[in-house]
Amino acid sequence: MKNPKHIGGPASAALNVKIAELAERGMTGQAISEELGQTVDMVRARLSRMRRKNQLKPAILCRDRTIHSRVANHAAKFKRALGTMTMLMECLSEEQIAWLFGQTPKDMRVAEIVAAMIKDVYQDEVEK
Repeated sequence: MKNPKHIGGPASAALNVKIAELAERGMTGQAISEELGQTVDMVRARLSRMRRKNQLKPAILCRDRTIHSRVANHAAKFKRALGTMTMLMECLSEEQIAWLFGQTPKDMRVAEIVAAMIKDVYQDEVEK
C-alpha cells in the first residue's frame, strides 16, 4: 500500500504545474500554500525538488544583482540604516497593516506594493 502522505501520478504532476506557475509569477511558498490550500512545508519541498531537477528557475530574490551594492552606497552616503519590512510594519497601526495587506494583490509581495506606493509618491513630488 502506498504511503497516504505521498501523492503520485497525474494529480501530483498537475499540482507541481500549478505551484511552478505561481512561483514564476513571483509568489512566495507561503502565498502559494495559501492559494492552493496546501501546507507551506509541502509547497517549499516541491519548489526545492523542482529547482534541483532544473524544472523551475532558481529563486531570484533580487531582479537586479547590483541593487544590494547600490542600496548600500546610498545608505552610506546618507548615513542611514536600511531596516527591514518587519521594522516598517512595527511603525504602523493594526488598521494600517490590515489596509496594506488588503491592498496587496495575491500575486504580489507586500514589499512590491510598498515600492509601487513609493514610486507614486516620488512621481507626484517630481512633477510638482
